[in-house]
Amino acid sequence: MSLRFRINLIITALIVLFTLVTGEIIVDDTRRSIREEMEAGTKVTLQHLNTVLYNSDLAHVGGKPNGVLLSFLQNLGRVRAHEIRFYDSTGALVYTSPPSAYKAGRAAPDWCCGASSPTA
Repeated sequence: MSLRFRINLIITALIVLFTLVTGEIIVDDTRRSIREEMEAGTKVTLQHLNTVLYNSDLAHVGGKPNGVLLSFLQNLGRVRAHEIRFYDSTGALVYTSPPSAYKAGRAAPDWCCGASSPTA
């Protein structure tokens, strides 16, 4: 093997290694960013619901239990990436938040946010 070939081989191996490490860093950072965004959306949703629940004391509106909460949810609509479902005491579904209009029918690929993530 010539010296020129060995140097080119070492440089090529370093470039491939650098590319793989950089790709892993980018994918991991993307996963972390998505997780943080989902947690932020969850916190916003919980804060909204807690505010309504504590301020309304689950008052009866129109003769219906949980009427204030149901009215609030209908006016709230969709909160970021979360789907809100409201069930009555019998387990019947009373309310489901509207579907997302943003990029309908599209989802992140499994490799990005799937359960195979080592940090998930």
